[in-house]
Amino acid sequence: MTAEKALALILSMLTPQERAQGVAYALPNPVAAGESFSGGGAPVVAATRAYVAFIDREPMANWGHPARYLLIDAETAKVTSVEARFPPFGPKKDTKWRVVYRAAGVPDTMLAAPQ
Repeated sequence: MTAEKALALILSMLTPQERAQGVAYALPNPVAAGESFSGGGAPVVAATRAYVAFIDREPMANWGHPARYLLIDAETAKVTSVEARFPPFGPKKDTKWRVVYRAAGVPDTMLAAPQ
C-alpha cells in the first residue's frame, strides 16, 4: 500500500461529524509493528506495520475529549479504529504528524501539527 492510498482510505473513513468539525492528522510513513501511542487509557498499539491517523473530533476543546486513531495495515489495508481521549503529540507542534483534513471553520491556531 502506498501513502497516497492510505491517505485516501483515511479520508474515506471520516464520519459526517468528523468532516463537519474535526481535524485529521497522519504520519507520512508507516510505523513498525509494536509502536504505541498514548490514547488516554490503554496505549494504542500497532499490531502490524501500519499507517496511522489521529482524528480530533473536537479540535477547539481542551485536552481530554473524544477522538480516535485509525491504524491501516500497510500490507492488507485492513483498518482498525480505536477510540481515544488524547492525541499522540504534546502542546508543541510535532513535525512528524501532518494535517490531512481540516473542517471549514477550524482556525490555524487550533492545529497541533503543520499542514
